Amino acid sequence: MAILDQRSIRSPIDGLVLERRLSGGEYAFDQAPILVLVEVNPLNVEVYLPITSLPRIHAGTSASVRLATPLSGDYTAIVEVVDAVFDARSGTYGIRLKLPNPEYSIPAGLRCEVEFPDQTQGFGANAH
Repeated sequence: MAILDQRSIRSPIDGLVLERRLSGGEYAFDQAPILVLVEVNPLNVEVYLPITSLPRIHAGTSASVRLATPLSGDYTAIVEVVDAVFDARSGTYGIRLKLPNPEYSIPAGLRCEVEFPDQTQGFGANAH
């Protein structure tokens, strides 16, 4: 059993295999990737907000995430990261929200709209 454990490869995350780079029986070494694994639970939702919203948005703030057509659904996500560097040219800053996806029912890479409880207008975002 110890020999089998030495020849087993385990991932530090639960995810879906996006691409297999090697097949069973091929030589694997530390410089060559074996596969591409994507973590889709939780999803990251990246949003760029105007600097004027900065006082209201902080880590732990919840937001409503609405999927773009042709899919639908409203979900709740939590702000995890607020960028400390602003983009002076556009007058925006980035935030990242975590969106739980335990059943893998929300595909990654979708456009979505994010709305915070104290605002009247939604912001465009990408979930991946």
